[in-house]
Amino acid sequence: MRSHLGESMNPSAIAGLFCAALVGAGGYLVLADRERPIATGSINGTAPVLASDPRTAMNVVKVEWRRGGMGLTAVADVSVRNNNDYAVRLDRVSCRFRVKSGATEEHAQGVYGVIQPRTEKLIRDIALGFVDSDAKGIDCSVAGARKDL
Repeated sequence: MRSHLGESMNPSAIAGLFCAALVGAGGYLVLADRERPIATGSINGTAPVLASDPRTAMNVVKVEWRRGGMGLTAVADVSVRNNNDYAVRLDRVSCRFRVKSGATEEHAQGVYGVIQPRTEKLIRDIALGFVDSDAKGIDCSVAGARKDL
């Protein structure tokens, strides 16, 4: 296939452009790392944790949050510890807010950070979106991480 400039285009490049167009500005698609094993759901509806999943040796050490956006949104500073023997690329953080009525609401946000082995890293200004005006407490966890190559 030829582009408008006359060069020959690789079929995988065309597929990548097509996927990027389908995803649009509202999301993202990871096309790399195709050889990574895929975890499938179990019968009881919970996804199994792979033995090589780096999240099993990561924990959130400290969370500080504040209101932003005229008091309607939450912004958090999250400190994450990597207890693995290898560097980990942090992809997503999930935070659960406790409300006075006893209910909880959960918000997740994509983040970027590489945490070196046996170290701690502070990720600042994570925008978690709109939260209930009665939200008081917060618990955060690492929702997405992978071994950094």
